[in-house]
Amino acid sequence: MVDPASSCRQAPAITWQSLAPPSQREVLDRWCDSVGPPFVTGGSPPPERPATLVLATWNVHGGNGDVEAFLRSVPAVPGVRAPYGVVLLLQEAVRAGAEVPERYPDRMRPPGTIRVSGRERDVGALTARLAMHTVYVPSMRNGRVFISDTRQDRGNAILSTFPLEDLRAIELPFGRQRHVAVAARVSAPGLPPLRVMSVHLDPSGHRTEEAVAVARYLAGSGETTIVGGDLNTWFGREEGLEAVAAVVPEEDCGRAKTNTWPWRLQGPFGWWRGRLDYLFSSLPASVMRSCQTLPNQFGSDHRPVVMVVDVSSR
Repeated sequence: MVDPASSCRQAPAITWQSLAPPSQREVLDRWCDSVGPPFVTGGSPPPERPATLVLATWNVHGGNGDVEAFLRSVPAVPGVRAPYGVVLLLQEAVRAGAEVPERYPDRMRPPGTIRVSGRERDVGALTARLAMHTVYVPSMRNGRVFISDTRQDRGNAILSTFPLEDLRAIELPFGRQRHVAVAARVSAPGLPPLRVMSVHLDPSGHRTEEAVAVARYLAGSGETTIVGGDLNTWFGREEGLEAVAAVVPEEDCGRAKTNTWPWRLQGPFGWWRGRLDYLFSSLPASVMRSCQTLPNQFGSDHRPVVMVVDVSSR
């Protein structure tokens, strides 16, 4: 169980769930107490009859990824036809401001800072400009020591042109860092209700335990599910990747690497070195879609992985 009374979990619209063993509760609470509360915002009315639905997973590298530039590029993605809806599954989104505690608990060592190019990439400010439905759940601080109101945390977010319902924060088993997946239900015309999830796994070997826990969690959902995330699969087709794919099939989004490994290493070490980001879905075979890894990083150190779903044919 988790303690929803903790300030870092205070968001009435979000249901908290823990996949971690009870023995990890104390360390997870310390990490939780170092971040601000989640936030949920509403957006503009959705498109009434979209021809396509664009779902993308993207590690924005501490907010350095230019989400607005990515969104401007969406009409040029093969298969996208207007009007279209968008669901973004983001990892390493950053929130800056006084909501983040000035100090962190004793007996914990927060991660280092991922430097952000400007406060305009703050997920709160970004959401306000885009007028998209958003849920953001921080996993950890973005650094240790901050000056005045520049305090930051980072975590997973979902941004959508459709309303987000049944919001969930899913705390994973602890590894080197605390990770909290975020999930929501999206209802798009012409499709069954979709359970979408953004997940970021630990960079250490503990990611296998996290992935297996996520797979077990998803196995009993009974919903049409789309999972996107940075699985940190540095060693290729790892056990954790296969565990998730056994429950929610992996979409074929290409074999190109998704992060910035030097190109000279791509050939000798194989395509799987550097492919860290994946999309999984249990969409019926009758739903026509395509998936691809975009060549542009838009300022991040990861490339967006994008699935385009044909809604008009339904």
